[in-house]
Amino acid sequence: MRLCFDVHRLTSLLGPAGFELGWFSTAEAMAVFRRPSGGSRVLFEQIHAVCIGKDGRTVFAESRASVQHGPHNGMPYERRLIVEIAADPQRGVTRVDSPEQAASWAGSLAAAGPDLCQRHVQAVGRELLARTEPVREAAGRYAKRVGAVTSLAELDALLVTRASPRLQGDAKRFLSLGVTTLDHAEPLYTAAILTCLSFAEEIEGRPWSISHIERAAEAEPLLLRVVHLVDLLCRPDRDGGALATFGPAI
Repeated sequence: MRLCFDVHRLTSLLGPAGFELGWFSTAEAMAVFRRPSGGSRVLFEQIHAVCIGKDGRTVFAESRASVQHGPHNGMPYERRLIVEIAADPQRGVTRVDSPEQAASWAGSLAAAGPDLCQRHVQAVGRELLARTEPVREAAGRYAKRVGAVTSLAELDALLVTRASPRLQGDAKRFLSLGVTTLDHAEPLYTAAILTCLSFAEEIEGRPWSISHIERAAEAEPLLLRVVHLVDLLCRPDRDGGALATFGPAI
């Protein structure tokens, strides 16, 4: 489905408020814009613009408080529909049947969205940080343990010395249960899973047991660590640089 708004124009409109285009997907008919919340390195303000409906000509926007920098779904977040700019505020949506209508909606979002998003994230951010702190802290220790590796090949070489054939099999099985929908990200997710399995006793004092699970969600604590570890490894401000980048098109 094509986006019903001009993503590049909306990027330009939101840019002066400090928002950058994080990623967009024509398959999901959505674009995500982000900025650090109050200069934080761990909390992000996101504006999601989404086209819906059979013909994709209905659009809505929502603000999100997120601890994820990239498109690695799985960590908790808080969302709020931006109804203030909607032609139908009860549903929070606007019908755009022409480029002019789409441009008008984008202008309204750029004018009101950043302040509304900021207020939303400020209201819920502290609780979100507290709720995700155990996972973020553990994932941070795994990221620190692998050090400032500068490539996925370097990380793989490190893991080869630690991951037994059984752990490698467990990692492949866990990945097959639907850890990521980004096919091109599978090598990075495999490495993140292996990192968590290989260093679990050292980092958390106990191994992960996944041989009995049938769905990734059944091992949610491990799944969240893997998702957040991938996000940490892909951040541009990481020591050693991002191991992979995703976007703007995914």
